[in-house]
Amino acid sequence: RGGVMSFMANATVADGSTNYMSSATTSTAEVDVSIGVPFACTVRNLYVGRSGGGAGTATFTLRKSGVDTALTAAITGAATSGSDISNSVTFAAGDSINMKVVLSGGATTAIHKATVELVKTST
Repeated sequence: RGGVMSFMANATVADGSTNYMSSATTSTAEVDVSIGVPFACTVRNLYVGRSGGGAGTATFTLRKSGVDTALTAAITGAATSGSDISNSVTFAAGDSINMKVVLSGGATTAIHKATVELVKTST
């Protein structure tokens, strides 16, 4: 078993900034949004979106215990969605998880969101 985990930045995210998202909030301080994974799992199938589109790029990266992972997706220009269905990351129970979003190139402020699939691994 497993489930789906959602992340959302529902506040203004400034161009050129790095923000970290949880399921309920966003912050420029990663410690404010990191939570522990309750079971050993593989995280895969990243889908990202933003309202509006516009200029610039929003780059989303799954974070594991304070480190970037290979699970990443970008939304550029007028596009409103993106995905990474090729990469996956293993987590042990208790590892911290959050989503980093970086805006660049004149990206517009918007609501940013991401979902991932968590597949429980045998212990």
